Amino acid sequence: MGLDEKFRVIASQLRAEPLGLCPLEPKVEYPLVHIRRVTNQIVEIQVHQKNLPYLSSYVLPKNYGEMVTEKDIIDINSGRVQFVIVRTVRQCGPYRLHFDHKPYTWDLELRHV
Repeated sequence: MGLDEKFRVIASQLRAEPLGLCPLEPKVEYPLVHIRRVTNQIVEIQVHQKNLPYLSSYVLPKNYGEMVTEKDIIDINSGRVQFVIVRTVRQCGPYRLHFDHKPYTWDLELRHV
């Protein structure tokens, strides 16, 4: 299973995944430049933002970080596999629980470039 598929599994869970202080704007594709494991459960990503000369860092939520393997990290950092990450907005419904009593939740999606 590819990393993008693993992210879809997390995003399809019934419980909304809190993204914390996520610097990613909704519905914008950010090229994933670098990824590293800080601890067993914490994974940090660096993304390139348009019109900014520096990379932005973001610690993935625990459930997303746990799905990242060492092979995924090597593939991304070597440039063999290229992804963009998108902060998506999903409407709550019969198969999604409301998070914080809002009609939507935030998820992360990876897309191959």
